[in-house]
Amino acid sequence: MKLFDRQILEGTRPRMTIGRRDYRDRTTGHVRIARPYWAQFFWNGRQHQRPLGTANKDSAIRTAYRLAEQLQKGADIHTKRQMTMDQIIDRYTIFCEARGLTPKTLVKYEGQLKRFGPWCTKNGIRYARSFSQDDLLTYRTCLEKVHCLSPKSIYSETILVKQLFKWASRNGLVEQNPIASLQFANVKSPKQPCFTLEQVELLLSKAKPWMMPILAMLAFTGIRIGELAQLHWEDLDLERNIVHICRGGSNRRPKDKDDRFIPIHATRLRPILLRLPRTSELVFRMLNGRPVEERRMLKDLKRLCREVGLDRPIQYKLHTFRHFFASYCAQSNMSYKYALEWLGHSSSMILDLYFTMNDKISQMAMNNMTFSTEEPLAAKTNSSSAHPQTRKPSKQRKNLEIL
Repeated sequence: MKLFDRQILEGTRPRMTIGRRDYRDRTTGHVRIARPYWAQFFWNGRQHQRPLGTANKDSAIRTAYRLAEQLQKGADIHTKRQMTMDQIIDRYTIFCEARGLTPKTLVKYEGQLKRFGPWCTKNGIRYARSFSQDDLLTYRTCLEKVHCLSPKSIYSETILVKQLFKWASRNGLVEQNPIASLQFANVKSPKQPCFTLEQVELLLSKAKPWMMPILAMLAFTGIRIGELAQLHWEDLDLERNIVHICRGGSNRRPKDKDDRFIPIHATRLRPILLRLPRTSELVFRMLNGRPVEERRMLKDLKRLCREVGLDRPIQYKLHTFRHFFASYCAQSNMSYKYALEWLGHSSSMILDLYFTMNDKISQMAMNNMTFSTEEPLAAKTNSSSAHPQTRKPSKQRKNLEIL
């Protein structure tokens, strides 16, 4: 095996030589020098080569010295058959499919790994054990500079690579996880747009007859578009004003895997649902009776936002109606318990992501503060009519509310 950038390590027994290997780029056919270092030595009558698992020269020297010490102590240098990056990626993909991940998640993983695998090949990282921390950092730079991904997307792909090596290490496909010690701070999701009530009213008034009930259902219940598309008439109880959400995910189950019940607003939503024709088991249909398609609905929504004159219409999504519903619950001082139950979340941290304080409500809240040394008039009125002793807060006031 020919090594480039060779260096003999003095004082090692057996004598160690470290260097880089060459490889042929499959895309261009050119011979290139790989970044990771290898060790070459003669032991027990045979020539041996061992990957040092790093592209840093100082780290490679230290690893080679430790290897020489292990050989002098009688360590067994027989190694298992090395797994290539392509083999590990293929096995991990099969593992994800066996876990029952949703098709959407599988497509996402497949796309990310199809970018990571060829990058490793292009940079001469054929075997998984030769991948290093420096390689992961270089790959992140490539995602930013070459592929122009957002910080959130870069973080997502980084976590997938860490999951890949963690799984490979646990299953004995690599001797150790070379990037286990690397930690990356989570990236906050970008601020999502949120409709105001006035914007929702405008969209409903300008929407086509077949589209208006769909938008109203999204806005006044906060359900996901997948749940709406699979809603059956048997899931609606218009006498009790309740909708049963029991379908909607990629596996025909809600995203949270649990059924939930949402009240139907008596004046804003119930009359609209009563007027819908029952031509099939599905409640909502698109133009010409076709089932609701998310991509087509998204395209129609963006067109409607542009027609009614909303700023930056391309930013709005069908999920924006869910943001509006959560935000309006907060502005109406709705209890967290109800909002979480209706939206189908178990953690209030998730609900916080949906909350958006629009300018009008924010201005009203600011104007309610006096910034005065005098006691507010409302406080004086309450204190004069109240019992001299301090009142205890009611249970309703103790409910966690978003201001």
